[in-house]
Amino acid sequence: MKKTCIFVVLWCLFTTMLCGIEVITKDGDVTVFYLQELSREKQVEYRTPRHKNGADTIDYWKGVALIPWLSKHKFNNWQSLRFESGDNYVVRFHRAELDTMPGYITLEQNGAKLDSTEVRIIFPQQRERFWIRDVARIYLEDFEVAPRPRQISIGSNFNVPLITNPEPFRGISAYRMADLMTSVFFADVGSVILVSKDGSRLRLEYPKHLEGSILERDSNGLLNFKSPTIPTGMWLRDVVYIQCGPYAILCGNDTRIDEIAKILEWKSSPQYRLLEPSAKVYSMEEIQRLRLITSQRDLWIEFAD
Repeated sequence: MKKTCIFVVLWCLFTTMLCGIEVITKDGDVTVFYLQELSREKQVEYRTPRHKNGADTIDYWKGVALIPWLSKHKFNNWQSLRFESGDNYVVRFHRAELDTMPGYITLEQNGAKLDSTEVRIIFPQQRERFWIRDVARIYLEDFEVAPRPRQISIGSNFNVPLITNPEPFRGISAYRMADLMTSVFFADVGSVILVSKDGSRLRLEYPKHLEGSILERDSNGLLNFKSPTIPTGMWLRDVVYIQCGPYAILCGNDTRIDEIAKILEWKSSPQYRLLEPSAKVYSMEEIQRLRLITSQRDLWIEFAD
């Protein structure tokens, strides 16, 4: 009986240490980090207050700082993280939030080590419903593909005011995203897609991530995306395409629609309609050969199908 008890204890300890967290890339590659490995990572101490049963208490935690840990292991290619527990509880955060909000893979509470079912990811700035107990999987999610727009306007003259020194920015002239939303995209809220000349792409929510954001028009005529509510590392230089819902703007010099279609993974369309006085319908090949000049105004393209 004694040997059996010892065996059970050792087996429980062994399996606990073998339990781990799967990190799953957008390509489906899986890396497992066992608790024994995690316990050897640099630990950070922090605390969280809570009000329970009429009393204020403080919990003291110890864990691994999430974003530095991912970076250390070269997991940098993602725009959002999806966390799943062993019982399939799901929480998702965009990079714009996580780059400024600390999170921890927590291994210890009030001096006691947590077992495999109690290990959790905690975001001290968020409510407990955004914490993940018994965390099992972390999915690194890439840009979320959106349906192609119904209509693409050509040119960077947006028919909205060009503002000097838009708060909180100084020494620049810019278009406010708020003006574009109401006058170009006809929406108060929505997912906004931005693509830069180098092929970088962002999908952010307005107003959640984009309140106060602007498109700066620099001395070279380029449009640079800036926002006071997201990290500067996510700002884009030389924006050539913006989309919200069924409407989009192609605003880059010599930027071709087929290039945007490839970057945003659109399904091919048999033909587009270039809306101008002749209202001619062009084939895909003809549209791809068009040189679209940003000085053109009142010109737009619709998908003909």
